[in-house]
Amino acid sequence: MSATENLYLYHLTLEPHYQNPANWTDAAAQIIRNHAEFLDRLGQQGILGLAGRTQYEPGHPHLFGIAIIKASSLEAAQEIMAGDPAVVHGIQRAAIHPYAIAINHVHNLISSP
Repeated sequence: MSATENLYLYHLTLEPHYQNPANWTDAAAQIIRNHAEFLDRLGQQGILGLAGRTQYEPGHPHLFGIAIIKASSLEAAQEIMAGDPAVVHGIQRAAIHPYAIAINHVHNLISSP
């Protein structure tokens, strides 16, 4: 990471309407697929380090997602987050936080071939 880049964690939660599984439509599901593709592109561009979500279904109070990204400033990180299709289309609400890795053993989570 260069001296001009910082880490940020963005925290995603479903908007209240989408916390009810009965409110999910094919269009909403497509937007979530677009959200995953957006995050993957950030990874391919070297901006995203990792992303994921808790393994609960819509409606569960502990369902949330995170993404850890690099950006030059908090404002730049907010702009990246604001371009997330799930945020743009009002399916998820997001908050951005400055973040620092204190202990890194992510290699323990990745299985070898």
